[in-house]
Amino acid sequence: MDQALASQVRSAGRRAAIADFAARWRAGTPLETLAASLDALDQPDAGAVAALLRPVLADAGWVSGVVVALIAEVARDPLFDPPLLPVRSAVQAGLTLYRGRHAAVVLGVGALDRLAAHKRRGGGGSIGFTGAMTLIRVLDGGGATLSLWRGGWRGGAPMTACVPIGRRRLGDGELLELDARTSFLVDHARRDMVLLHATIFAGAAPTACEYDRATLALRATSAASERASRAEMLTSLLGAIGRHDGCAFEVASRAPEPHVRWHAMREWLALDADAAAARLAEIAARDSDAELRALAAETIALIAGPVACRA
Repeated sequence: MDQALASQVRSAGRRAAIADFAARWRAGTPLETLAASLDALDQPDAGAVAALLRPVLADAGWVSGVVVALIAEVARDPLFDPPLLPVRSAVQAGLTLYRGRHAAVVLGVGALDRLAAHKRRGGGGSIGFTGAMTLIRVLDGGGATLSLWRGGWRGGAPMTACVPIGRRRLGDGELLELDARTSFLVDHARRDMVLLHATIFAGAAPTACEYDRATLALRATSAASERASRAEMLTSLLGAIGRHDGCAFEVASRAPEPHVRWHAMREWLALDADAAAARLAEIAARDSDAELRALAAETIALIAGPVACRA
């Protein structure tokens, strides 16, 4: 067998192994039942989703089975690529075990060496709030000490500053619940942390918030979801290349998040104000967000002003 054919055979065998693992890895876990229960919910609040997640996280013995299965596959084939979406950040690495409309469950390791390197590089200069409720089952707390912060959205707008609300030791086996307005930083740890955490999308704030660690002042906001971020990116791209695709802007201008709707309208108006005028008037008259209605009305006045002066 020549090298090319042997490589093809190995690749085919590897793909088959990955497909087989993908079909069976959830056996012995509560994730299939969880997925069915969450999919049955139409428009739940965060509390309803959390009620379904708590028992899954509370008895986390099933996670060991997943890890054992992964180790066995890697021992059999060092090039095995798990069919699980990876999660990586400056201080964490992990795998997404479940992701649906209302929540995601991730098994992650907060690596001590990554935390140390992040601090040496001057990282940790900000405090982030995703705007989503989070449940964390601490499989191994790593002897970590956390500082807790209150910030993010309150009422109809982001808080202009966040505030410290205390410190706590991360206990092995505990189930930590953080509402959408609570965040934490790892101030100290003795070893790697192993966490099973669930992020609840239902009832999340429209944007994530970032605060300066030194001043505690609001530094930036950003799209809280991948879908919203993609919508903003794509409408910006359409504007940048001068693509007069009214249908795309129309759809984006009806996104659930007010900031996405307004981003789409700004790009559309810059590209073709006449085509966007009807939708702008609709937003001014009937949008569910009061601030967006006001912005649309001000924009209509600005557009009409120069026209009136030229008449």
